[in-house]
Amino acid sequence: MPGRLVCYVQAELAAAALWARWLDPDPLDPAAGAVLRQLLFESDATAGSAATLRALLGHRALCELQTPCGAGGLVPDLSAPIFQDIDLFG
Repeated sequence: MPGRLVCYVQAELAAAALWARWLDPDPLDPAAGAVLRQLLFESDATAGSAATLRALLGHRALCELQTPCGAGGLVPDLSAPIFQDIDLFG
């Protein structure tokens, strides 16, 4: 159960950062819509979701996390510039 809660917060953080980067200046901007369509719907499925997120948010947006028990994965790097103005509580 705790893993699902962490995934929800990470998804909410990524969605807020995507909105701030691509849509906040002008939600109806055709150029931003074209970039999002290309990266989300027209990209190569074999590239994987991490590559798509890095393309959308920037390479520094994700970092590798390794735990002592050997589990690990990609998590948002909260020191990345894309996350600096994101307020999930506001």
